[in-house]
Amino acid sequence: GDGEETPQHPIEYTGLDLATLQFLGKRLSHIPEGFDAHPHIPKMMAARANMFQDETCRVDWATAEQLAFGAMLCHHLRPDCVPGAIDGAAAAPTVPHHHI
Repeated sequence: GDGEETPQHPIEYTGLDLATLQFLGKRLSHIPEGFDAHPHIPKMMAARANMFQDETCRVDWATAEQLAFGAMLCHHLRPDCVPGAIDGAAAAPTVPHHHI
């Protein structure tokens, strides 16, 4: 209301494509061979893996948090990994870390 213009900030892409989410979801729901997991864990991990079977999947809050941390770790270790560049074909934009 005082006549000053509101500064415009660029909109940054922070999403992940389906292929990247499926890649991370598969890795996050994998129990390493030989690992002696609690008896309830394999069933839980199988349910989590099923969340990533198609494009209409929905994930629970805990899985969404794991995907977020997985995406940031992947980006930190291999900047070409996120988003959509599992094959290294595309450069990844900066992933904001301010929410950690």
